[in-house]
Amino acid sequence: MSAPDTIADTDQIASAIAERRLIVVCGSGGVGKTTTSAALACAAAQLGRKVLVLTIDPARRLASSLGLEELDNEPRRVSPALFREQGLSLKGKGELWAMMLDTKRTFDDVIRRYAPRPELAEQILGNLIYQQISDALAGTQEYMAMEQLYELTRDDKYDLIVVDTPPTQHALDFLDSPDRMMNVLDSGVVKLVWGNARKAGKSYMDWLRRSTKLISSLFERITGGELFGDMAEFFQSFDELYDGIRGRSKEVKLLLQSDQTLFFLVTSPVPSAMQEAQYFLGKISSYGVSLGGIIVNRVHRLADGLVPASDALPEARSIVKCLASSHAKLADERQLKVVVDELIVAWQHYAKLAQQDQHQIGQLSAGRKTQITQVPYFDADIHDLQGLAQLSDYLLTR
Repeated sequence: MSAPDTIADTDQIASAIAERRLIVVCGSGGVGKTTTSAALACAAAQLGRKVLVLTIDPARRLASSLGLEELDNEPRRVSPALFREQGLSLKGKGELWAMMLDTKRTFDDVIRRYAPRPELAEQILGNLIYQQISDALAGTQEYMAMEQLYELTRDDKYDLIVVDTPPTQHALDFLDSPDRMMNVLDSGVVKLVWGNARKAGKSYMDWLRRSTKLISSLFERITGGELFGDMAEFFQSFDELYDGIRGRSKEVKLLLQSDQTLFFLVTSPVPSAMQEAQYFLGKISSYGVSLGGIIVNRVHRLADGLVPASDALPEARSIVKCLASSHAKLADERQLKVVVDELIVAWQHYAKLAQQDQHQIGQLSAGRKTQITQVPYFDADIHDLQGLAQLSDYLLTR
């Protein structure tokens, strides 16, 4: 199953926040995924939808921009009064909620959900090996983000959920996480223990318990601890949860491939980020998910959207002329020359950056119908709802 091409003359972002149930924002680290996710959620709430943004970024700036003291594993509502204070309105029943993924707590919830007996869940949660690896397994954070969003979509509490994917090196790590998690659980000693246990049934497990007691006692004499016993107990206990986790992995992948879900790739004009974006676009169709478009943040452009000319001399002289007419001290020819020279150097540097950005974006868009939305480089960091609203204006008007 391949993802359909996005038609360039369709505003996918506007239709996504108005109609979709799930928006997944992907991208490599440091390209503005978290802020973009929050801006999309803010815009959807202003349209009258009840929206939750699920973020993985622990930075306090997002909580502060939403008027919240902190974000944790429980959804928190952004006060409607804060919107009014900043000159923004929420249509109809619009609400904005936010939460931050707690990987360890989410994994604990998974154990409790899949354990057939409460005492088994407590046994695993209290196991030393589980406590050490529950947030260290390859793909754990990405997989738990999927688990969390699956639980959030099981009811109709929210009209839209916007997922800010984990800041991984590769944007596709999020999509790979169910398979990666299962590969870890299927590999090495885990696979050996579980595989033999399934083949031999109860008799094998009884033998394993007896054997591990003997070997564990030997390890205790050498190490003074119960490491081996904890490992054996963990593998034995986890066996009863294995099928549930594997089944949920398949359900999560189906959710991401459904027509309720739309992906957006966030990048920047920096060559390394663009290379990652190219890789993502080359592989995304094999996952069977729908790509809504590409958002390029921090693009060097003029306020009117134009790229400055490379020589920039007319623009610089025009600015100097305006300054001279406003400030008498600049009428001195030597002062004007200094200002002109500095402006030309600065302007030409900016022009070069702008041209480089457009070259990178041109390479990214070559031969593709995917919608690309450019967001200019802001002078200051976004730190409040007004800033998020300003960003959403660029996202919704191409």
